[in-house]
Amino acid sequence: MIEQPSIKEAAIILKSLPQEHAERVLARLDRDSQRRLHSTMAQSKTISAHDVSLAADQLLADSGTEFVVDQDKAEDKKKKRWRGAYERRKVDRRAGVRSGQPDRRKRADSKPFDFLERLDDDLVVRLLEVEHPINIAQVILTLDPAFASMIMRGLDLPLRISVMRRLCEVEEIDQVKLMELRYELKMRANKVNMIESYTRKGVDVASDLLSLADERTQKSLIAYMNQTDPDLKEYLEMRTISIQDIAKLTDTETKVLLQRVDTSAWAPALRAATLSVQQKVIKNMVPAAGEILSSEMAEFDPLDEPKIQDATFAVIRAILDLRKRGRITSIKVATGSNDTRGHFKT
Repeated sequence: MIEQPSIKEAAIILKSLPQEHAERVLARLDRDSQRRLHSTMAQSKTISAHDVSLAADQLLADSGTEFVVDQDKAEDKKKKRWRGAYERRKVDRRAGVRSGQPDRRKRADSKPFDFLERLDDDLVVRLLEVEHPINIAQVILTLDPAFASMIMRGLDLPLRISVMRRLCEVEEIDQVKLMELRYELKMRANKVNMIESYTRKGVDVASDLLSLADERTQKSLIAYMNQTDPDLKEYLEMRTISIQDIAKLTDTETKVLLQRVDTSAWAPALRAATLSVQQKVIKNMVPAAGEILSSEMAEFDPLDEPKIQDATFAVIRAILDLRKRGRITSIKVATGSNDTRGHFKT
């Protein structure tokens, strides 16, 4: 039989339960307790979660010493549960998993190199061909067979054979080394891609300044960049304009350039150019002007470096300006195996 002081709290708790659960509890009580509970439940108004919590606390307090032991066990379980949740959150934070977001670690473990599929094929081959055959084999094992086959075809034959041999020898994939290799390859791929993200304007200005620098300054800057950032050095070198680039111009573009540059600058400027460039310029002049230029070049002092440098800069400035205005389109950034632009597929 339930004592009178606990009837109200018991009624509140029963009313908070689903009907079938409440009926199951009531069936275990005597008739007098059932009658009093039904009467109290009928009189009580809407109850809140706070009311249920207070009622439960009161019932626990009325249950005496024997329940306190059970309460201690419950507290221990609660602490263990919270401690486990705290440890899981710590592991998630280390793995970069935010609360409330899906855990992507399983996906990363199953396809750790899926980012390679978003790169151009030639860049993937370039990234992998400098790795040890064991590392290449570890990567190949995680890739889609068709994609892996494309990579293998891009490797040199001796390296391809070595990788095949390593594939046959692999017994177990070292997940730790695999994640380290994934990090290294991703950083290298991002670095190549970031060269295009240095801001186009900044790279254009840097390449223009390099084009207009004297030979000694150019060499020292290129040597420094070769040590600090070889990829950026190659990229800027390909964008740098020199007097030799006149050979790439069409006849129409050459004539536009001739009109833009003072005639007195051509003789000293062409002293630094190759024979094919000299002939191209003279060919696009009227015959009389070409003869005069040939004569001036023959008489010009080759040791007058300041004058050669000033004249060369005047020609290069004109090329840069005409290219910016769209009057010259033949001089473009070289596209070859070392071109670092556009490796990420869109």
